[in-house]
Amino acid sequence: MRQVAEAVLALSAAPTGFTSSDLALQVRSPTSKSESEYGVRRAAYDIKKLRAKGMVRKTGESRRYETIPEGLRSLTALLVLREKNHPDAPRRKHTAGAAGKTGLPRAR
Repeated sequence: MRQVAEAVLALSAAPTGFTSSDLALQVRSPTSKSESEYGVRRAAYDIKKLRAKGMVRKTGESRRYETIPEGLRSLTALLVLREKNHPDAPRRKHTAGAAGKTGLPRAR
């Protein structure tokens, strides 16, 4: 999601907005991801989620999107906090067994 947030921030300056194709291209450009790893359909799904969270809106009747100022602030804050707390940390997956390793008794 970090790459998507960075791409949306980069595309937010476009005067006519952006499409899901623009987002997919922007996400793929700094990385070596192929189109099969992050394509237009996945970008459309991410835009749908960003719209549901009130960060992006559709421009008129077109298939173009623009960022909402409050959403832009939220995305920026998310990226800044993530970079501040975990500058070089690789992405970790949450494991269900991690709760049992704290030394505390499990809730029943």
